[in-house]
Amino acid sequence: ITAFDLYAVRAFRINALDYILKPVTPERLAESIRRLDPKIPLPTPGPLTPDDKIFIKSDSGMSFVPVDSISAVSSIGGNYMAVESVSGERWICRKPLKEWEDILPEVLFVRVHRSTLVNIRHVARFEPDQKGPGRVFLKGRDEPLSVSVRMAAALKKRLSET
Repeated sequence: ITAFDLYAVRAFRINALDYILKPVTPERLAESIRRLDPKIPLPTPGPLTPDDKIFIKSDSGMSFVPVDSISAVSSIGGNYMAVESVSGERWICRKPLKEWEDILPEVLFVRVHRSTLVNIRHVARFEPDQKGPGRVFLKGRDEPLSVSVRMAAALKKRLSET
């Protein structure tokens, strides 16, 4: 248990069972203790909040990333996803998009394509197209992402709510 997330990568490299950041909640401590006995089922993790950090194990290492700094999660084939931050960092990790959709906060993230989730706080602009897919431009990203015809209405609605 520590107040510093910068030591997490080293902790997992030396096979730490868990890494708990202060302030510790009773639920989080109980979850860590249950990991000591694999016979005790762990609760299914619920959605994160915008203030949480998510642990990302990627091709380039392991990182704790603030949820609200994630701008998009896009499929790059199979169960491999590119997780992008508004600062331009990018992690490639193996976790299906459905799992990302289930754990990322619904208040921030919206599906814009069958292969893409975006953080509505990081949308710079949306260009709808009546005859085909639209495009969404994100802060800190040069290239737009495609918005499917089916998902365009949901994106427009979410953007109007913010």
